[in-house]
Amino acid sequence: YGRVVHGFLISDNEKKELVPGIASQWDLSADGLTWTFTIRKGVKFHDGSELTPQDVLWSLQHSFGPQAVEYASAPNSLRLSRVVDRIELSGPDKVSLTTKQPNTGFAVIVSEAGTHWNGVMPRRVKLHDTEEELAYDNNPIGAGFMRLEKRVPAHVMRFERFDDFYYQPKNGFPEDKRVNFQSLDMFLVPEEATRVAATRAGEADIVPASLATKKQVEAGGGRRLFGQEGLAVAAR
Repeated sequence: YGRVVHGFLISDNEKKELVPGIASQWDLSADGLTWTFTIRKGVKFHDGSELTPQDVLWSLQHSFGPQAVEYASAPNSLRLSRVVDRIELSGPDKVSLTTKQPNTGFAVIVSEAGTHWNGVMPRRVKLHDTEEELAYDNNPIGAGFMRLEKRVPAHVMRFERFDDFYYQPKNGFPEDKRVNFQSLDMFLVPEEATRVAATRAGEADIVPASLATKKQVEAGGGRRLFGQEGLAVAAR
């Protein structure tokens, strides 16, 4: 659900090229150690409040600041927190992140093109507080194209279109990334046979399904969609 609820510092286009998002621009220092992001004005959170550089600072510090190694559970966050030296405000509208060694791929990590979601959240007083984190998980506020309206644990999450989503022509963007539907229900359905039956009955529009159910899906008037194959190479 993270990609639905949250906005990203860097967006991407149909060619998967990195383009401005919440950050209107970014650059990497000559020594490859410091990334600096210029934060766009006018981006709104779902509660109507304006997203600020302080929110970006808190989000980056919370997710993979040096102290995050003590509580982060995601492998990507743990790996980054071990190499991050500091994250700070470097100007009225700028946030900088400095690593202990060059990291030329950080822009992808905080972009829509990345394999993980590292969205911008409203800042809190503490960088890590278990009770506050649980409360936020139950009622997340982001700057993404949909906002959470309803949640039944282990059953369903309902999202509504966020009309003030920043990525639209009136804010100077080349296209409108707001969804062209009003609501989205995400149901947890572990059994593949039940998911396929739901599509055939018109109770679901999109489900994950294996090749083993291809004939069943097509017999019910459905079609199979595949993502492009990809390869990730990790160097040590």
